[in-house]
Amino acid sequence: MPPPEKRPRGEQMTAHKATEYLDTVLKAHPTLKPGDFGQAVKLGQLALAELVRLRKIIPTLKDTLLPGEDPA
Repeated sequence: MPPPEKRPRGEQMTAHKATEYLDTVLKAHPTLKPGDFGQAVKLGQLALAELVRLRKIIPTLKDTLLPGEDPA
């Protein structure tokens, strides 16, 4: 797997921050219908929220980052 692309300084992305951004997207577009891009966004949001929750209770997950994710 190639190394993740470097983002400019100040643009750190964590699972928690991504969840917040996805929540903002869903609030801005409340009329997205099932089968839309909104369903994919919602699934991503739920998956990231579950990862954040699991990192709090499973020690080995705490330091495991997703591809492209920055350390908190």
